[in-house]
Amino acid sequence: MTYMSLGPYVQAALLCQRVTQPHPSAPITIVGLIDRVVVQVPHRISPQPSVVYCHAVVILKTGTRPGNHRLRLTLTSPSGRPLREFSLDITLPNEPDQGVNVVMPIQFTASEEGIYWFDVRLDNETLPLTRISFRREVVRA
Repeated sequence: MTYMSLGPYVQAALLCQRVTQPHPSAPITIVGLIDRVVVQVPHRISPQPSVVYCHAVVILKTGTRPGNHRLRLTLTSPSGRPLREFSLDITLPNEPDQGVNVVMPIQFTASEEGIYWFDVRLDNETLPLTRISFRREVVRA
């Protein structure tokens, strides 16, 4: 059996340095896509945690699910430990090909080396719509 979502459909999900939009009806400009931080440390020194400041951008198209929803981004550490959740109330328009551009400021502390995952979910659904990855890499000098 093939699974086919009824929406909303993810047009984009990413992390970036900043987003500009001169006015609400203008297109958004995504500046500085990011998916990793590289920490350089001397050979015998333990790396300090990295504080990450960025924006999550999630662009959704309604499909057959118009109305009010809660968009949730759940952050998990490389070891699988849940770290925190970022959420926002959204309204998906009635037209199936219309949608919303969601921009969320994100700040978290990355103390482990490896891949951090942001699961993008709607309301209290178990299955994520998609995932966004972010890697913390330690380079020893």
